[in-house]
Amino acid sequence: MGISSLKIVNTDYIDHDVSSLPDKLTGTAAENKSDFDRIVKELVAIRVNALIDALTSTDAEDSGALNIGVSMVGDMASGTVQAAIAELKGNIDSNDDAALHKTGTETITGTKIFSSSPTVPNPEASTDAATRGYVDDLLDDTTINGMSNPGGNITIAGGTGIRVTNSSNTVTLDATGTAIPAPHASQHAAGGEDEVTPESIGAQSQHTAETAVLEAAEWSNDEQTVSVTGVKADSTVFVSPCPAAQDDYTAAGIKCTAQGEGTLTFSCASIPGDDISVNIVILEG
Repeated sequence: MGISSLKIVNTDYIDHDVSSLPDKLTGTAAENKSDFDRIVKELVAIRVNALIDALTSTDAEDSGALNIGVSMVGDMASGTVQAAIAELKGNIDSNDDAALHKTGTETITGTKIFSSSPTVPNPEASTDAATRGYVDDLLDDTTINGMSNPGGNITIAGGTGIRVTNSSNTVTLDATGTAIPAPHASQHAAGGEDEVTPESIGAQSQHTAETAVLEAAEWSNDEQTVSVTGVKADSTVFVSPCPAAQDDYTAAGIKCTAQGEGTLTFSCASIPGDDISVNIVILEG
């Protein structure tokens, strides 16, 4: 019910206030006391308690906030506190996408001017912002041709057989073909500054050959791992049985199924009765 119905009006005083009593009380002391207490106990207390219950009610259909009026503010059309709260929440929810939140990934458009520089963590991705301190630290550690943090302009000069040209901030170095290299075979030898290996010039890879024995007593769950010097996890390995063990190898359905650092693992369809020797060729590089 509306709290306005709990107001005390003049007609409520009838038979409750002291004025309604006769000029000369004829009742007992207890009756006279009861007459004086009647307005508080039978009127005021009942209305006040009902008002408190109404104001503290959370009933969706008759809450306390629903019974309290509120002045209109701006474009708000609410007439009660409950309606104003609901309207405010609706406005907040409807504008949530336009608000900037403290967490989550959001896109901000337009130009934003900061009165003080924002603080950001050290960048990780190529598009991350970087602080001046982070950039200064990088420059402090930068060395170009032996010059730490040179600054200013750097002159690139051509030498014998090298021509330097620039256009639109692009520097081009051309070999003119007029230079005669000095003897430098030692640079390409093993251990030299520019060592040339068979792999670097497309020559055939070197290889090593090893022999391993698959002992009949070492098979477990149709598998056996043997140590092989020179085998790596990414080596190219060729495995074949020794000629004398070819028939037993084939009959047992043996094959190499895995490799690791210095090991090869074999599996079999049936465990052979004798030891079997296998030849192993390891390609290097």
